[in-house]
Amino acid sequence: MIPFSEFAPDQPRLESGASGHVLNVVPATPQSYGPLPALAPIGNALAARCQGAASFRGPDGTILNVAGDAGKLYRWDGTSWNDVSRTGAPYGTATDQGWSFTQFGKFAVATNGVDRPQVFDITLGGQFADLPAAPLGARFIATVRDFVMVGQKADDQSAVQWSALNDVNNWTIGIDQADEQHFPDGGTVTGVVGGQYAIVFQETAIRRGTYVGPDLVFQFDPISTERGCAVPGSIASYQQLVFFLAADGFFLLAGGEAERPIGNQKVDGWFWSNVNQDHLHRISAAIDPSRKLYILAFPSTESSDGTPDTLLLYNWTIDRWSRAAVDVAVLCRMMNKLGYSMDSLDADYPDLDAMPLSLDSALLTGSPLAQLAGFGVDNRLAFFEGPNLAAEIDTVEAEITAGRRSFVRSVRPAVDGGGLLVRLGTRDRPNDAVTWQAAVQQNGAGECPQRSAARYHRARVAITAGTQWTHAQGIEIDAAAEGER
Repeated sequence: MIPFSEFAPDQPRLESGASGHVLNVVPATPQSYGPLPALAPIGNALAARCQGAASFRGPDGTILNVAGDAGKLYRWDGTSWNDVSRTGAPYGTATDQGWSFTQFGKFAVATNGVDRPQVFDITLGGQFADLPAAPLGARFIATVRDFVMVGQKADDQSAVQWSALNDVNNWTIGIDQADEQHFPDGGTVTGVVGGQYAIVFQETAIRRGTYVGPDLVFQFDPISTERGCAVPGSIASYQQLVFFLAADGFFLLAGGEAERPIGNQKVDGWFWSNVNQDHLHRISAAIDPSRKLYILAFPSTESSDGTPDTLLLYNWTIDRWSRAAVDVAVLCRMMNKLGYSMDSLDADYPDLDAMPLSLDSALLTGSPLAQLAGFGVDNRLAFFEGPNLAAEIDTVEAEITAGRRSFVRSVRPAVDGGGLLVRLGTRDRPNDAVTWQAAVQQNGAGECPQRSAARYHRARVAITAGTQWTHAQGIEIDAAAEGER
């Protein structure tokens, strides 16, 4: 069997051990790709494009799912979104910015780079309200130990500031360890990740902020003085792992130590050649912990209006990438407890056969675990719980018979389900364009009959949308040197 190779479009096609084309699959194991379900929308739409979303659990177990557009903040009640914005003027979130959220005890805190940070009591509910003492117009927010920290302040874009110890309402510098830190180099702050320590990203620097107590409070040590985060929306973290996009590619920062490249000679060059660089602010990223995936949504050069239309998916346990074509305004993770009864389910989905979710979906059984989600271009929340997307996977290109042309009689895909088709791509010289033959459907014997003579061959296996399968491993080829039988 010829296994499907990893998606590494930066590598040459011929005999490189890499595939230049995979579509709508996830890197599942070192030997296989798995299916990617379509987005299944639920509930009503936000009033405008979603510019940030997050999910929290309060001390009393209450689940809070929040989302924000340019002018409003919303709360998900299990079936629909409700406006829980502050009383008074709408928010002024800029088109090229978004909402950043964090949890501090029973409070959810949000900031958008323009307005006063907003606070919401998860246990009491109600509406968001201004956090009066917090700095106006901070762009990023995170919880670091017993503090709330903001970055890219309106009056100092190269600084972070944090609240008093265990007090989200007190931001007076010098009182109860509340303070700020200006960074003299590294440029604008482009992200803050919280936890036991702070990871502060700048345009050309990364710093680790360690709590040391009064009077210094936080000590900021450089992790990198030449590389930072080029795209704030690319940052996604899980436990001690932080993924981000720098000007020279994708990186993983583990344990607050030195970053390591994860896209070098694989997808870095391909990404920068295919992203619409006029709309980098539309990029978002999220973690799918169940499948160990870092996922980035970005607008390709084919997206003239900046709508993200492409996903890059990275499995950090096997160091492999894949690609998908999905329109999504923003990626996020949501804890969800829909609380459907059969009566309420029938009200929302009168035709169960047309329901986008499986009846076995954890979303319907009430699982509170955070799951990969996104907001579609229709401004509705959607989970990756729909039918499997139509998928395509290319093999490597190879000279089947060393030094000679080969005649291929059939290809047998090694895929454990789905409706399968195979088309061959051929050429006789490395400098020739690839000629693609017509797709051939798998027959009852499991083969896709071919009649193809060339020196170099590659196969593209297509898996029909909506069909069930688990692993796509590779192909088996029935071929001989041309002229032999």
